[in-house]
Amino acid sequence: MSNAFVPWITAPVRLSCRFTSAGMIGRAYTITIDTGADTLILNKTDCEVLGMKLIGKGIYDSGPATVEYSTYDGGEIEFLERMVPVLVHGVQNLERSLLGIRAMQVEIDHYTHSIIYPPIYNMPTNPPRDIRVNIIVHNYLDRDLQIESQNPLAVVRLKAFSDILVDTGATTLTLNDADCVALGLTHMRSGQLTFGPTPIRFKAYRHADVEYNGKVVTTAVYGIPQLKQPMLGMLTLDDMKVDTSLQNSTISYRSQTSSSETKEN
Repeated sequence: MSNAFVPWITAPVRLSCRFTSAGMIGRAYTITIDTGADTLILNKTDCEVLGMKLIGKGIYDSGPATVEYSTYDGGEIEFLERMVPVLVHGVQNLERSLLGIRAMQVEIDHYTHSIIYPPIYNMPTNPPRDIRVNIIVHNYLDRDLQIESQNPLAVVRLKAFSDILVDTGATTLTLNDADCVALGLTHMRSGQLTFGPTPIRFKAYRHADVEYNGKVVTTAVYGIPQLKQPMLGMLTLDDMKVDTSLQNSTISYRSQTSSSETKEN
């Protein structure tokens, strides 16, 4: 899902196809790293031009909308100085190419919007899992009123979310719209996201606090009707100032002084 104002984390990769002639050098991309995607997702036309082999079709089902994709074999990406064979999902009219979690073993520093490249010998042999965490979402205005009134018994609307998906391809914290209404969040505007040919309507909310491992940050929230999988997206991860580790399938708080160890993407 795209948004022009989000500080996406990107990486340079080169994609080639092992089914084409030796003279075919492939194509270079600057691709958004997406921890919510299973594999490499490209515009369907690119898959066909590169000569990859169509082996199946499928559907992404987010709840409010479905998007068809075609699965291609034969893709190889050059990433982190390695050639990695990868299945590719081709989506019609895709706006941003996405590099899914199974092709990556890196860490993301949300202080500097950079990628941390681990030593080759530390690379795990098994592909990483998706990253899921437990958070609590509070109504910021309720919490503020509780503090101002010095009444610990004042009602604060909140909800715990278990196994929420950490998704660096999503814009911000994204919940089912019914949860946003139940939490009493303040509706700011409505808009439309796109994924391939499919438009998805959303409502933007404010006055939400996200609590993770005892720390609380205020963030914007998107509410999507009938959303099946809540997501912890880029703007919220930036607000939290965490590292996202694709090696360990975790997020963790990072001291700002250690960001000098990173390598800019």
